[in-house]
Amino acid sequence: MEGQQPPFTSPEECTWWFLACLPYCPSKDDIAHEAHYLSDIALPYYDGDDEVEEFILDDSCFGKIQTIIRNRDPKAIFNTPPAFCCHLNAASDIRLSSQLPFPSETGTLDFCSVGWYAYEEKPEINFTRINVRQQAQESVQNHMKYKDLSALFQLPHELFLQTLSDLHPIDLHALRRVNREFRSFLSSPPSNTIWRRSFASSANPSTPLCPVDVNGWEWARLLFGSPLCDNCQCTHDYVNPDAAIRMRLCSWCFSYRLMHVDDEDVPIQVVEQIGLVHDLICRTFCQGRPINPSYTDPDHFIKADFDDVLQQYTRLQDNIDKRVDGAVVELERYKTFRRAYVETQLKHVRECNNWLIEIDRYYRSKIQRRFDYQLTLIRKHLRQDGFKDIDIAHADHQLRNHLSQECDPQNSYHHGNTTRFTTLTRSNWRKTRHGFCEAVEHCARLRIQEERKRLVERTIQEFKKTTTPISWCYWPPRHVLHGKQPFSNILNPDIKYRNNSRLEAACERGKALLQSFIDEWLSDVKRYLQSFCEVDFFPDTDPVDLAVSVFQCLFCSRGHQFVGWEDVVIHLRDHPSHQSDYSRISFSYPGCNTVCTLLRLLNLDSSLTLAVDMDERDDRFVCLVCGISSRYALNWREAVKHQQIHEEQSWQVLPPRLAVIIENIEASLDPRYTEEAWSCNHCPIHLDALASRRSVLKHVDHEHGIRQGEAQENSDFFYMSRSGSVSRNLFKIPKQALHQCLHCIFSLKLWSTISMKQHQSGKHNINSPIAGIDYSCVWEGFSEDPFPVPND
Repeated sequence: MEGQQPPFTSPEECTWWFLACLPYCPSKDDIAHEAHYLSDIALPYYDGDDEVEEFILDDSCFGKIQTIIRNRDPKAIFNTPPAFCCHLNAASDIRLSSQLPFPSETGTLDFCSVGWYAYEEKPEINFTRINVRQQAQESVQNHMKYKDLSALFQLPHELFLQTLSDLHPIDLHALRRVNREFRSFLSSPPSNTIWRRSFASSANPSTPLCPVDVNGWEWARLLFGSPLCDNCQCTHDYVNPDAAIRMRLCSWCFSYRLMHVDDEDVPIQVVEQIGLVHDLICRTFCQGRPINPSYTDPDHFIKADFDDVLQQYTRLQDNIDKRVDGAVVELERYKTFRRAYVETQLKHVRECNNWLIEIDRYYRSKIQRRFDYQLTLIRKHLRQDGFKDIDIAHADHQLRNHLSQECDPQNSYHHGNTTRFTTLTRSNWRKTRHGFCEAVEHCARLRIQEERKRLVERTIQEFKKTTTPISWCYWPPRHVLHGKQPFSNILNPDIKYRNNSRLEAACERGKALLQSFIDEWLSDVKRYLQSFCEVDFFPDTDPVDLAVSVFQCLFCSRGHQFVGWEDVVIHLRDHPSHQSDYSRISFSYPGCNTVCTLLRLLNLDSSLTLAVDMDERDDRFVCLVCGISSRYALNWREAVKHQQIHEEQSWQVLPPRLAVIIENIEASLDPRYTEEAWSCNHCPIHLDALASRRSVLKHVDHEHGIRQGEAQENSDFFYMSRSGSVSRNLFKIPKQALHQCLHCIFSLKLWSTISMKQHQSGKHNINSPIAGIDYSCVWEGFSEDPFPVPND
């Protein structure tokens, strides 16, 4: 047709001739260039003086120009003949543009004047229309294609109308949007027959039949028109068509214009009225949300419909009350009619909803297949670029997210509906390659770093097996060792090694330096703690070994107290984040004062007494500031931590004999014995998995020949001290005296004065027990407390 003069002499003939020049289907590459179809240069430009009526394009997400005839050529390009472009000036009534929005026909909106018509509809994406059109295009791919359709418009009037009736409703909907002549014709009452035949004969895909009380063009607008709310035109939500109320409503407008019998704001009187006409009202169950098969409760109805039905029902009921002849029959006839109408409508509504669900499900799966295919192509490109399969597999999530963003910035799924992706061409790959490669490179860096971290950890563990197990308690955190050379270089994924042998050689060099790293770290910690010690000590004594060297961590919310450098090292080992700033570890003057108080009670010199000496004595103290019913026997470390509870201090030393008995009682109930935190000190068998005390003692007996009664703690086995370890079961000290039965040799139970007499009489038949022969007093009770005791 190119180069021919247009065979027309009137605007109407020019319009028909222009329709014959429409593209039947752009190619995939043309569709990908959405900027072309969103601009006016995609259509012939008319530079006349008259007002321009705009040519309406389909508003799909890629600006794809849709055809109006089922016979399509998928490789045709939108090129209007130059002769036609030159002749447009002679047809002053032909008005062409690409920016006219699709008109709304609700009648309740604000309109703006465009040409001779008043139109208003935002160019939002209707995914249902896109899905139906794509499926319709697939159904004619193998049919014969025609480029020249001018013969169609030379047919007789009856045959042309029959041709329109055979079109798919989606094509009629697009044809109605071409210009005002087609719009006027397809919006006229006589065209309703064409619409109904089109809906009745639609196939691939089929569409729901047009209800008898709805015009065909209105039904097509509901299915294929703008997805905005017909009431408020909100753009923040995608609104599905509601076949029951024949309009699209967002969730807010739905709740405003419709009502439910269970609504809280419905008066009781209205609820009773709803019960009368509930089965006579047309109802819906879309609830202003995307169609979902789980919505099975059609109990929402339009308030206006309810008022009309209630008014008619009330009128008929009043006639019965007035004993009007035939009123009962008329009411029953009205109920029968309304029930049949409601049942028919609900059946049609369910069919429409199922149709929408099937359309969405079909294209959701289709787009997922296209997405997976494009992802396969991306993986192939990445392999060609030299990336490993393991890195590509680890980056699968990032690749999917990036592909979704590159293919469709608005998301592949929009409120349960689908949109299509662009084709991954070579040019698209060149444009988007950086993002995909960056995601795989990041995963490759993480993989290399993790592999090298495992290698370094294996090297450290091998060296750890060669050291004395009890020294494991005072190892630095892992990040301290990882920051030393050559481990820091090994863990840096940017530093390349030619082969694994070079990497293993670097690990061996680091293994030889591990002991020096540990000693250096311990020296740094001790040196830092020594800077706080202002107490008097002899030159040969390390100040951090003194019992009065108490420190605290300001990182911790409770300000944990640490006695000696060992507790500080254990705390830093278990809390690597506190290792970054030594300035938060400070000297605890309240803890130091508490230790000095305890040493004075024991007549010991604070400048000579070491923490080890106090551990060997293992004295028991009781806080006199606590109430009578909450006084416990504490060792000296527990007493230092206990001082944080009271502002003032008052302590009493328990007698040595009572302290020994309490120590034996505590040992039998020590929860640490069952805790899996013990290890053998002769071999590294418990390096990877600590065990309970009982298991370790069995191991020492079987493997090293040391009997359980002869094994010494901290020599043959040890407890892996941890920051915040479980505390012992403390022994509560009563106010009254405590006695021990001399006849029960192996019993550790202590008795009060009254209970001791009952015990001697009941078990040993001694009615008058004698002190020193039958029992002995190990605790005489609290005398006058040097500090006032608060009442509980």
